[in-house]
Amino acid sequence: MMNVKKIGLPFWIIVVLPVLLAIIYYGVIAANQYVSVSNFVVRSPQKSTSVSGLSAVLQSVGFASSQDDAQVVSQYIISRDAVRELEEELNIRDKFQKTNIDFIDKFDPLGINNSLENLYEYYKNKVTVDVDTKSSISTLTVKAYDPKDAYIINNRLLEMAERLVNKLNQRGRDDTVSYAEAEVKRAQDRLQDALTAMMRYRADNKVVDIEKEALIQLQMISKLQ
Repeated sequence: MMNVKKIGLPFWIIVVLPVLLAIIYYGVIAANQYVSVSNFVVRSPQKSTSVSGLSAVLQSVGFASSQDDAQVVSQYIISRDAVRELEEELNIRDKFQKTNIDFIDKFDPLGINNSLENLYEYYKNKVTVDVDTKSSISTLTVKAYDPKDAYIINNRLLEMAERLVNKLNQRGRDDTVSYAEAEVKRAQDRLQDALTAMMRYRADNKVVDIEKEALIQLQMISKLQ
């Protein structure tokens, strides 16, 4: 049997005291937290197929891969812009300052730093996004002190993410169309330059039809031979 007298003060401070505090906090003080989890996949409008020619060129300047879009979406969800929009639409400050939340885990419990930056730092502890690089499945997790609040924030973040993806896709389509139009314009300019050079050649050499003139010369050479 362990002799209590042999247990030194460091053991009580490092091991026993933290365990007791954790038991008291999580067993008595800590407020219940509710978690809302969503899984989503960001799909690219283009499929990766083996193409060549103009199609390959258009794909090279078109949409980013779905993996890249998933990373963009995950970074946006945990960004200050997302926090700002959630605050404007849902007033998430109040959702994290309810009276049923314990003092330790409440947002700005002393009321001395109610800034957006402080809210953003608090928000990062409540909202996480994990992207599976193999399956491209993203998992959005939202913690709150009311099940309805967790669901509302999660659902709103999904709507914001979908809007961002649609915006990225539309920009990709616009870039693809702009690039194709520029290529057509360059081809038209080259064709016009070629026609102008041909007309100049005809005028300088007094040739009406280059094809017929070449055919006549070939026939004359054939007869001479």
